Amino acid sequence: MGGGITLRLSSEDFHPAKKDGFGPNWPISYEEISPHYDFIENFCGIYGRKDDIKEVPNGKYIGEIPLTENENVFGSKVKSKLNYPFIQSRGFDRNSSVKEKNWPKSSSVGSSLKKALDTGNVQIISNYLVESFEINKITELASKLTIVNLENGHKVVLDCDLILLCASTISTLRILLNSEYKSNSSGFKDNSGKLGKYLMDHISICRFFSVPKAKNSNKSQDNPPDLSGAGSFFIPFGSNLPEIDDINFHRGYGIWGAINRLGIPKFLQKDANKSIGFLIAHGEVLPREKNSVSLSRKTDEWGIPIPYIEFEWSENELNMAKHMEKTIQKSVKAANGKLKNINELMNIPLGSLFTKNLIALSDSPPPPGYYIHEVGGAPMGLNEENSVVDKFNRLWRCKNVLVLDGACWPTSSWQSPTLTMMALSRRACLNIKKT
Repeated sequence: MGGGITLRLSSEDFHPAKKDGFGPNWPISYEEISPHYDFIENFCGIYGRKDDIKEVPNGKYIGEIPLTENENVFGSKVKSKLNYPFIQSRGFDRNSSVKEKNWPKSSSVGSSLKKALDTGNVQIISNYLVESFEINKITELASKLTIVNLENGHKVVLDCDLILLCASTISTLRILLNSEYKSNSSGFKDNSGKLGKYLMDHISICRFFSVPKAKNSNKSQDNPPDLSGAGSFFIPFGSNLPEIDDINFHRGYGIWGAINRLGIPKFLQKDANKSIGFLIAHGEVLPREKNSVSLSRKTDEWGIPIPYIEFEWSENELNMAKHMEKTIQKSVKAANGKLKNINELMNIPLGSLFTKNLIALSDSPPPPGYYIHEVGGAPMGLNEENSVVDKFNRLWRCKNVLVLDGACWPTSSWQSPTLTMMALSRRACLNIKKT
């Protein structure tokens, strides 16, 4: 769990085309995935507060991480002056309940990998790269998996009854493209023509700001609270956006933020009477055929074709980014704050030289892939003419291969994707047990 944020997708997120008519809907509903959200949240131990906001449905929480004084003030100003939604973030608390020294303190609470290993049913094969899988042409099921030893380049072929692909979106697409009939005569067939296409990400902008210190904020300065998935806040607009000028784009976004959680020492702060915060907006990117992953003519050092990625922001996303900028400006202004560059907030030696090349802090949105939220390329759907996998994540023509990471997403929504990936994985795996 990278940033440790665990926001659920809403009912509207699973069927966005019902509202604006653009692109596909998911082949499943919120009601179908909700029990699996419940399980994952209970399993991992998620902190949050039930704010009863339809854009981010309530989950199962074990407690709340208190907001800082300045975050509370910021939230009350944003709600009262602008009528913007404001919630405590939901997710992991940094370092909570991780006792064993051999597990990183930043790892997910409950560590699913550790619990899997504890079953005795897991074998990790280190220093190997998956190249491709092959099917039995009679059954059309995957029967062989080729892996490459990264130390000596030797290939090993493993027999397999079931393959769960969860290698991360780009790597999963590489494996699928290397295993598809057009590239591999022993491979499966994708009848949709969508494999590798309709890649998505989140378009984002990041801004820092300062606000007057709240009355009790000095108490925590010597021991500042941790920034974590749950120790932060959200302005979760979704597609229910404030009308600033004309809204000339489809879909929506949310803004993640925090104040007084960056652990900046007092001597580095230029103004001791101000508190420092940040806001990062993540917006939904529409599925477009030309945003794609294919196999390059170039190969890696083991002779495997590498992914070739074509992706650019469309006018829709760039218009959304302009709207993000305006809501961020209005939010900071409502809290009596000012947007500032890092070198205006901190005494960093050669600060302007250090910060001017930081992509996240540029005026324009960072390039696709910057926040590693890419999804799509093997979308799920209701029939094999329009999707790569079915509603239970199985390849249509190779039912014992399941795509369980972001590659299976037909739309991107705006929330951090990992919780939904985990819930989809559980749902798909329970379906295997039924069949």
